[in-house]
Amino acid sequence: VVELPMLHPEKFVKLGIDPPKGVLCYGPPGTGKTLLARAVANRTDACFIRVIGSELVQKYVGEGARMVRELFQ
Repeated sequence: VVELPMLHPEKFVKLGIDPPKGVLCYGPPGTGKTLLARAVANRTDACFIRVIGSELVQKYVGEGARMVRELFQ
C-alpha cells in the first residue's frame, strides 16, 4: 500500500487511479508497528520521523501544533 506508489508511480497513472497517501497503523504495544514503518522508509529511501503522541499533548492551546511545525522545519 505504501511501497508501490513510491517505487512504481507509473502503474497508478496507467490505471488512472490515485495512489494512497498513507497508512494508519494501530494496535497494542509490541506488535511491530514502528518496525514496519522503519522497514518501509528504508526500502523507499524515505525519511522516518518517530513522534510519540503523548509528547504533543500540551497544557496550552496551540503548543502541540507549534511542536509539529517545528518538527517538519
